[in-house]
Amino acid sequence: SSLYTLGTDMTLPKNRKYMKLEIERHRPAVGSCMGAFASTFPIAFLEPHLNKNNPFSCHHKLQAGSDVMARMGGNLPTLENILAEVEQFVVSGKTYNEVPHIIDITLPMLCSYLPFWWAQGPDNVNVNAATPE
Repeated sequence: SSLYTLGTDMTLPKNRKYMKLEIERHRPAVGSCMGAFASTFPIAFLEPHLNKNNPFSCHHKLQAGSDVMARMGGNLPTLENILAEVEQFVVSGKTYNEVPHIIDITLPMLCSYLPFWWAQGPDNVNVNAATPE
């Protein structure tokens, strides 16, 4: 969640020119890291309400797991909010220079997150497959 905040919160540098330049310079690398993390961890961190159904989630393994997910979820938007932000970017006609975090952070994260979870979801269930009795 710290990487997401670092890459998307445009108010972090405030009036510190050096910090702003460094964040801008490294934002694409932060987006690559977010994409890698999104495809690596089998936790629906953008859809925390689904983690109760995930046997790989730390909800099932540790008592403190719920606390960790709650703290992490407070800093990350939900999938619906992120998709709405991307849609607003497309509809508004804004450029990369106006909202670079959409291109550098959000899209790499979504491109890694969505295929994995869609492959796990109900749209990918084979209804013709034999079910065990």
